[in-house]
Amino acid sequence: GGAFAGIDKVAQQRLSKSSIGFDAPIFELNTDLDDHENRNAMQNDFLAKVETEDFISSGLIPEFVGRFPVQVNTEHLTIDQLVDVIVEPKNSLLKQYQVVFRNMASEHDGDAQGDQHPTLREGPQFHITDSGLRSIAEMAHEKGTGARGLRAV
Repeated sequence: GGAFAGIDKVAQQRLSKSSIGFDAPIFELNTDLDDHENRNAMQNDFLAKVETEDFISSGLIPEFVGRFPVQVNTEHLTIDQLVDVIVEPKNSLLKQYQVVFRNMASEHDGDAQGDQHPTLREGPQFHITDSGLRSIAEMAHEKGTGARGLRAV
């Protein structure tokens, strides 16, 4: 994905010209992984082997490709890494939603009148369990949206 969607397929075509012979590359599926994880693992493998000629084959002009002194390949985030993205950063999604609910509670406090029950004055609270975080990360992982797609889940 990303800026060069499909570049892994260009590298795959270059690397697997022939599947016959003693030196032919053999791509094995890991039976411990599901289809989605195998697809990501194979895509990561091909992305790690992308070369300058693959960018040219995908339509970029050589003069443009020559201006990039370094090529960096990234791998798909794992479910645990996606959970970390939800929780760890300074402005994480979890912290953002906690602020939103806290602001709703303070707006609710301004509307409170007289001797209402204290729990009604507090307003909504935002809490998510570890299994809830993991479920969100799994949904984003299955969609292949990465960290940017976590908000949409």
